[in-house]
Amino acid sequence: MTELVQISDQIRSGQPLPPLVLGYGEESYYINRLEELVVENYIPKEERTTQLVVYFGSETTAPEVLQQAQTFSMFAPKRLIVLRDAQDLKKSSVLKKPYGIAELIRDATTFAEGTTLLILYHDALPAAAKKNAQALKSQVALIESAPVRRDNELREAMIQMAKGLDLELAPQAISTLIERVGYDLETLYSELQKLSIPAKGAGGLVSRAMVQQVVSKSRKYGPYDLLNAVQRRRDDEALQIALAMAEDEKRYPVPQIIASLYGFFANLMVAHYLPSNSQKNIQEALNLKYESMARMYQSAMRLYSKQQTLNIISAIRRADGDAKGAHGVNASARTIYLDLLTQIFALKY
Repeated sequence: MTELVQISDQIRSGQPLPPLVLGYGEESYYINRLEELVVENYIPKEERTTQLVVYFGSETTAPEVLQQAQTFSMFAPKRLIVLRDAQDLKKSSVLKKPYGIAELIRDATTFAEGTTLLILYHDALPAAAKKNAQALKSQVALIESAPVRRDNELREAMIQMAKGLDLELAPQAISTLIERVGYDLETLYSELQKLSIPAKGAGGLVSRAMVQQVVSKSRKYGPYDLLNAVQRRRDDEALQIALAMAEDEKRYPVPQIIASLYGFFANLMVAHYLPSNSQKNIQEALNLKYESMARMYQSAMRLYSKQQTLNIISAIRRADGDAKGAHGVNASARTIYLDLLTQIFALKY
């Protein structure tokens, strides 16, 4: 991620960080790497007892953090305040007005000189907070840690991870890692750290054989994995995921999986009837958090016509009824998924 590289370059060159560094998003990997980068490198170890302060969102309030950030340091030219799990900030008010993450970001201009507040927000940032951060421009380093939803994004992320560990991934090693681990970037990073040990004897090159020897198959599917395969019309992949889910209904309740599919195709129908299918229009109409999600719908519109989408919605409703026993048939999860995917892809399995 270019923003992390820029922050790394600033720290390495001895430049002060801006008053506010904000990492946010549903993907924890980049937020965790941001914390490691700043905390381990910005303040020297011998100065951390006086120049590093750490708060946890569930144990503090935004006004308390602000007060600390406005306090001048008498011991060093720079100071770091870390607010972990900022999404859990306790509710508070100032002069009978709510004071939370949005207000804390707004008041970054009042921080004491040399103070940097590192906010780690593991969720989508509230609109007001994001607006305030964007308004500050040069005084804020804003880093979005969006979920990786496509294979090409995942491959790029893995290559960057490997580069940071002085590793090179053989193409087949990448495919095998995706197959065994999936889209969990934190787990992928952990597995690459393990692979760095045998790779040292091969000049840093990670081969497919190394992955097969070191990485156990730990991929856990979720509703999005099936949805992602269906959205891209990858019938074989969708079938594999669905059958795996059918083997563990406790982890993957059929109604939950069906609901995720219904939500996607219902939104797709809305997108089909928009006056313009531009990324901005789709994102606003469907109230999507990330631009990548709007692009996903644009892609799906090219694969599923209006009529196909309408037929699929009807098929999903029937599958939901079958799952609830509405038609007097006690169908298994396997049967429900097979029937539904057959109708979605118009293929016979």
